[in-house]
Amino acid sequence: MINNIVMIILLSVIVEYLVNVIKPLIPETDYPIPLIISLVIGIALAVVVKADILTAVGFNPEYLIISYIVTGLIVSGGSTAVHELIAKLRASREDL
Repeated sequence: MINNIVMIILLSVIVEYLVNVIKPLIPETDYPIPLIISLVIGIALAVVVKADILTAVGFNPEYLIISYIVTGLIVSGGSTAVHELIAKLRASREDL
């Protein structure tokens, strides 16, 4: 479980870094292009490395691709979003 969480944190840092590198190359528009890029990179990385947060926290998903996509969406939020999610998971575990 810890290895999966560390991998998800690392992926979120990579996504955040890549988006920050690409962002200056994007022209100003009314569309949230950096967000779309972040989503695409996050989902692509999660699928390629088979990052699976649902299995890591104890679920047994029937379709792993859905779990990879959910993980990619979480990773696309960047390191701050993943840190907040882990803090909430830790707090809910302490409540049990």
